[in-house]
Amino acid sequence: PAAAKSTAVVPKGDTDEGEAIVDSDAFTAVDEFGYLGQSKMVYLHYRGVRCISLWPRPGVREVTPHVAATVSKDVLAVSKIGMDGCSLMEAQWQQADPHEMTDVNVLKHGDADKLWTGDNGGRVKYWDVNASGRGIVADFHSGATGWLSGMEIWEQASMMC
Repeated sequence: PAAAKSTAVVPKGDTDEGEAIVDSDAFTAVDEFGYLGQSKMVYLHYRGVRCISLWPRPGVREVTPHVAATVSKDVLAVSKIGMDGCSLMEAQWQQADPHEMTDVNVLKHGDADKLWTGDNGGRVKYWDVNASGRGIVADFHSGATGWLSGMEIWEQASMMC
C-alpha cells in the first residue's frame, strides 16, 4: 500500500530531495500535498497560537465553519475564513492580553458571538464580541488546581465542564 502523505515541520536539513518546502529561522515546513502554497500567512499573534475554535463547529449538522477564533498569550481574535477555506480575513474583533500575560490553553465558541477561554492559572473568561469595552461578560476562577487544558460547553443546559 502507498504511504500517506502529510505536511510536517522538521528541523532544517531533514527534508528529502524534491519536496516543496517553506523556510523559517529554525524549521522547514515540508508540504507533500501542496496546501502550503494555497494558504496565506496571517500576522495577528506575536506568540504562537495555542488554540483555534471554529464556528459553526465542524460535524454539527454537516455545516462548514465560516469563522475562526484564535488565542495566544498576547491576543484573542475572531476572523472570517476565506471562501477558499485556506485563508483568514483580517480580524473582525480582537483583544490584546486576554489573560494578563498568562498562557491561554482553552478556547471554545459558546455561539457565533460568544467565546470561552481558560488559562494556566485556572481562570475562565466569557467573552461577547458585541459587548462594549473589552467584551468580558464573566471572569472567574474554575477551582482547578492545575492548568485548564480542555473545556466542553452545553449552553442550552447551562453546563460547562
